[in-house]
Amino acid sequence: MRAQHLDPGRFAGASPGSRASSRRTDGGAVSRELGRCGIEQVVLATGDQRGVTEALVAGLPAIAADLDRAAKTDTVAAKRRNGPVMMVGDGVNDTPAPTGAGFGVALGARGAAAVVLLVDILAPLPESIRIARRVRAIAFQGVPAGIGLSLAMVMAALSHLPPLQGALLQETIDVAVILSTMRARRSRDHRRAVRPRRDGGGMRLPSGPPAACAGSRWASAPRLRSRRRHRGATEVAMDFANIIVSVDLGDAAPDRIRLAGGLARRFDATLTGAAAHKVPAPILVRDVYDAVEQEERNTAEVRGILEDARAQFEHGAGEGTRTEWRAALAGPVTHLVEQARAADLVVVGRHGPEDEDTGPIGVPPGPVLMEAGRPVIVVPPRLVQLAAARVVVAWKDGPEARRAVAAALPLLREANEVFVATVGADARHQGAEDVAGHLARHGAHVSTHLLRTAGRESDEVIDFARRVGADLVVTGAYGHSRLREWIFGGFTRDLLDRSPVCCLMCH
Repeated sequence: MRAQHLDPGRFAGASPGSRASSRRTDGGAVSRELGRCGIEQVVLATGDQRGVTEALVAGLPAIAADLDRAAKTDTVAAKRRNGPVMMVGDGVNDTPAPTGAGFGVALGARGAAAVVLLVDILAPLPESIRIARRVRAIAFQGVPAGIGLSLAMVMAALSHLPPLQGALLQETIDVAVILSTMRARRSRDHRRAVRPRRDGGGMRLPSGPPAACAGSRWASAPRLRSRRRHRGATEVAMDFANIIVSVDLGDAAPDRIRLAGGLARRFDATLTGAAAHKVPAPILVRDVYDAVEQEERNTAEVRGILEDARAQFEHGAGEGTRTEWRAALAGPVTHLVEQARAADLVVVGRHGPEDEDTGPIGVPPGPVLMEAGRPVIVVPPRLVQLAAARVVVAWKDGPEARRAVAAALPLLREANEVFVATVGADARHQGAEDVAGHLARHGAHVSTHLLRTAGRESDEVIDFARRVGADLVVTGAYGHSRLREWIFGGFTRDLLDRSPVCCLMCH
């Protein structure tokens, strides 16, 4: 490829029209990486003045400044006479230059081009080129191998191979195809890619490859690894380092502990079990000695209950899980809220009117949601696993929903599908599309859905979650006052009482 045209300011990390940024040197680094990819010439075509452009960008061999749209198109056409041209622009002031080039790339999901990058900077472009070439090479390598293996299967179909050998051959072919495809995930040139760093203006340039936008759904950015033991340079969102689970002696507690243990192993987190019980005050005492005796007896009984809870926690946490145990002679809710100060996620059980009583050390989710200041997962009875492969985000714009989405990012990034659903009279004006775009940039495979209200909003969300096969609902909690929901009912109270799937909530 003979030439590449790059639109204003992207080497600098500045927005179009910026005039006050400090001098950058990233242009030369990206230009060198493009040269290693086989790009023979890099030209910055911009509508800014030459002096401003040179002040913003350093290290580029060629700059064409003071260009309007027509001049950019003419420049691309002139370069095309000397060889293939790739035009990279942001779609703001360069249309229709990308379509006039042999190959167009649009930055920031704007503009019409053959390839659309979701990020708004150039640093990931060289690695994207390497990935595309590697995928193409793998595809061509697979053609003769696929034809050969197909001939082997024809022999099996004609009874030249016994059925068992034919079945083993088929499985071998499947494994070979999977392993061959996985080679596209890593680049041998990865160490030479432009690394993220902070320049003088505080702009952080990511090194990971961007993803193309395809179809009518939101296309996701590269999926980020969420396990702490494998941190890479591209990880930007929080993980769960400590998950705390409320432990009681109810029938639903063992399943809830196993679910929390699975989450802890998934995110390489510590699982902390918490239980507390107040020591009952002595009653009907005869004298001070009787009061002391009752106090000691009651304390021993409470400690025995907490030891039973600890044994249940250690049994349910599962092998390979790092655990801690926190017990106290205090109120269960007070103790759990105190321990949540050092947790990323709190797991409690559902306490609806039809659920079993959890006894004196059980914790209702409502007060924890109001006081803990942490995301809370409410687990219905008889659920032992949270895959979070399909997640519904019940979106109603407000601080509660925004915090819930931010807290759920480690789960949303790894989900197979995320459904951002809005419901209610003003559902169209809640900004669901903006939220979907935000999640897509974090690597989520996301789509938006407008639910029609035929009854309670909570019923619509629960029915939608069932239809799409979701096992997690992410939502804000108590957008109205808790007293109002207690008197009149409301969305949060309905989910806390009878949601059949786990709910991750924030207040």
